[in-house]
Amino acid sequence: MKPCCSVFLLAFAFALIAGCGGTGPPMGEPIYSSDEHGIRFDGLYVDRQANSSMFLRFYPDGVCVWAEGNTTAEGIARYMVRSHHESTAGTFQIAGKTVTASVADLEFEGAIDKDRIYMEVFNVRTEGWEERTYRFADVDLPDR
Repeated sequence: MKPCCSVFLLAFAFALIAGCGGTGPPMGEPIYSSDEHGIRFDGLYVDRQANSSMFLRFYPDGVCVWAEGNTTAEGIARYMVRSHHESTAGTFQIAGKTVTASVADLEFEGAIDKDRIYMEVFNVRTEGWEERTYRFADVDLPDR
């Protein structure tokens, strides 16, 4: 075999082996970057209503956490982790500037616009729709 063919086959085999690691990132690795889609992971998204607020936290690996309470973003930040019993974890996906999420009995679909997400929220239990605007709040968050 000619030396140039051997080098080509060796390079092809290496590329083939390197590309066989599966279709996604290793477990726990980020699948989203806030730079490429506009979702931020360094704070909470808050929708304030008259009597309570709804909070969303997004993680780079496709997990989101939702909570509702009569408090501020700073007041609930320490509870907005995947494993806390007062918050509910779900998943989200991004396609372009659209985010969809599923958390407990709620289905979210929204348009990402800088530090806001304009959401339509469907409550599976009541079969009702609501329009909400989640605004980004820059708060310190636990890493979990």
